[in-house]
Amino acid sequence: MWKKDQIKLLLPQRRYSCLDTVIVSLFFAVLITIIAVGIELLVVSIGIKLHALMELRLLEPYLSTDSNVLLCVSILVITSSSLGLISAIQFSYTGLIASIALLLSLLCITDIYAISNYKVKNYIPPEDLYLLLYNAIENDPLDVALHFMQSTISCCGITDYTDWTYRIGFIPGSCCKNSTICYNDDPSLNKNGCLKNLIIILSNIYQNSVDAIVVLNVVGVIAICMGYFYSYLLRQLKKGEKIFRTVIPRIQASRNFGRSQQTGQTSNSCNNRPNVHVISNHASSSGPTSMYPNLFGSEPAPDL
Repeated sequence: MWKKDQIKLLLPQRRYSCLDTVIVSLFFAVLITIIAVGIELLVVSIGIKLHALMELRLLEPYLSTDSNVLLCVSILVITSSSLGLISAIQFSYTGLIASIALLLSLLCITDIYAISNYKVKNYIPPEDLYLLLYNAIENDPLDVALHFMQSTISCCGITDYTDWTYRIGFIPGSCCKNSTICYNDDPSLNKNGCLKNLIIILSNIYQNSVDAIVVLNVVGVIAICMGYFYSYLLRQLKKGEKIFRTVIPRIQASRNFGRSQQTGQTSNSCNNRPNVHVISNHASSSGPTSMYPNLFGSEPAPDL
């Protein structure tokens, strides 16, 4: 299709300096990078959602909002970047402008949410996390979500196993590696408290999401600048396309029409030419009438 479309062939063939070509190539590379960042955000959001539904079910109210926001942002990032990439390949000026506007709006919304809900190194402050675990052990020591979390992330109590022995008088099976009742000197006992393990897990997830958002902002700004430059090139290309499709064909058609008219007139003049009798030199010299008998008949011929 591109071989027959002379307008699209103009883009890689004419009026591009080396700098322009480099910028256009970087624009494609940046769009692909943004798609990769969007996929990374999607993986992070799905990971948070899975953690909240499984071993961190106790923390689900704290994680659901952030995971939903990251999920929506990742989908919109992938959509806008894919739209920009397809529009750039198809030389669609409208699609490219729509992609740039969507990406710019998305970056603004994401930054506003991240700044307004910024948390230092974690999704949940340590004091809130401590209070959450304390209330869970104090109010409902048989909570299934609490014991499933202890068994999955290999922890026991808030700071250590003594939180359980002080509250219920024994160590529950979720604190033991073999899921049976164990004692404080048992090798199968998980020594670490859940507060420490949760802080490490949440900090890693939070840091991954923050890094992805920072990278998204950097490559997003670069993509917007390069996309504006690329749209300028497409606008210039559209002007050239208009000239190519209107002025040049008309000039060529008028030339072809003029040539066809000249050819037609020449052929008609040759076909309609009257028969002329050639008179030999021995003909009578009585005047022009005798030389053109079929043209003028009996009337005198005009002076030549």
